Order: sequence, then structure tokens, then C-alpha cells
Amino acid sequence: MKLNEWIQIWRETYKVPFLRPLGLECLKYCLNHIIPALGDREMSDLKGYEIQQFLNGLNDKPNMQHKVKVYLNEILEYAYRNRLIDFNPVLAIKMRIPKQKHRRALTERETDRFIRSLDGKPYRLLFLTYLYTGARRNEIIKETVKINFKKGTILLNGTKTDNAYRLIPLFDVLRRELEGVDYQSYFLSFNPDYATKLMRKHCDRFGFKDISIASLRTTFGTRCAEYGINPKTIQMWLGHSDVKLTMNTYVDGRVLIVGVSKFTQSEIVKFNAKNHEKKT
Repeated sequence: MKLNEWIQIWRETYKVPFLRPLGLECLKYCLNHIIPALGDREMSDLKGYEIQQFLNGLNDKPNMQHKVKVYLNEILEYAYRNRLIDFNPVLAIKMRIPKQKHRRALTERETDRFIRSLDGKPYRLLFLTYLYTGARRNEIIKETVKINFKKGTILLNGTKTDNAYRLIPLFDVLRRELEGVDYQSYFLSFNPDYATKLMRKHCDRFGFKDISIASLRTTFGTRCAEYGINPKTIQMWLGHSDVKLTMNTYVDGRVLIVGVSKFTQSEIVKFNAKNHEKKT
């Protein structure tokens, strides 16, 4: 059986029923690299060194190289489990372990300057929402975002981990920006790649070095830690399964929450109080 024939069976059987739309988009992007290069090959004829050469050709895109390797390994592993091939050739390749990026957080002075630089910009509210929620890029730009002004909460239906589905506080500083805005229509007027380009251009124009949308998430985590908020609370707000990841990466269970717990109310007060002090 040719690889592209098996990929179609594997995709419809093992991926489509289980992946969310965002995951399917990522899969499609990876398959657009795999199928043109290897799709016409008989799976039983594929050699590890050929897959290695293919992956080496993606070395200018290290993140894509890793994602393609993961999917290609799963495709051929399931072919092996279904006894379509005698050996998974991906087991014979060598990969560099990618270094985990530590996004730099904005200092408080830089944060103030960044906020001022957004005045009058059509994307101001989008970037402020990232800054005051710690949300991942794709978690804001989707129709499942729900804001309850009465309860002071934001529901994020993230897809990266089970903990990504979470309820976080609507802090006063962001509430003032969002009130009276058709926020769903506004957020959906952007797409993730466009938001990334806007952020890059804005930071280049105003001289913010090494800052991205992910940096705003790191900045949120760092401010929370500086304000004395409990690490477990920060972990919950950021949607991590491990508090070590929170403190090691985002500072310089599936849990469905029906309301912000009493445990976090004092933490919310701390955050609101600190930002009130800055305005006065």
C-alpha cells in the first residue's frame, strides 16, 4: 500500500473523530509537507535514511520539522500495528531536541509603554486581552470565548491540554476596555497568523525587542507572581497541568469551573488593586 493511501485511512479513522478543528488544521498543514515528498512511495519500501533526508530538508523550520516527525511516526506506527509494514522506519531517524523557548516578559515600565503605544490602534483591545488574560494566541480568536460581565469571568475553550478549558477572572482593567464592545465579532475579525504579523510589525515600529504574543502571556504570569498571587492560582489561570511549567517557563484538572472559586477571590483583589494603584 502506498503511503498516501494509508494516510487517508489513518486520518479518517484515527484523527478526524478525535481532533478539534484547530488540530485538524495543524494536521493538514503537516500532511501538505509529507504527501508531496513521500506519498507515492510504497510503505514497505520506505527506509529510515530517506525519512531522515526528508526531515533534514525542513531544518530551516525546526518547529515544523518536529511536528512532521511526530505525525509521520504516528502514521507509520499505526501501519505497523495493523500489520501493513514489518517495521516503523521513523524509529531509525535522529532528531535534535528542540530547546524550549523562554519568552521574555515585559517589565512594568515596558508594559506601560506598550499599552500607551496601542492608543488609537484597531488591534488595541486584542493585545490588551492577551496581556490581561494570559491566553494563548488561538484561545481568544474563536467563537467559544464567553465573557460574563455580571460574574466577572471569561471562559476560554483552549485546545492544547485538558486544563486549557478554563474560567479566568475578568479583571477591572480589561472590563473597562470590553464593556459595550461586540467582543466576539471583534475577536473573530482577526485570525491567528494575522495577529502574529500585527504584533511583529507593531513591536518593530515601537522598538520592543524579542516580544511576541506569547510574551504577553509570559508577562501576565510574571505580573501575577510579582503581585504575590499563589502559584497554583497562576497555574489554573494559565491552563497548565503542572505548576512547575508555570513557574519555570511563564514566570522571569480537566477542570470545569462553574464560577471563580472563593480561593481565588483574594488573588483577584490583589491583581485589581495593583493595577488600580498604577492608574492613580
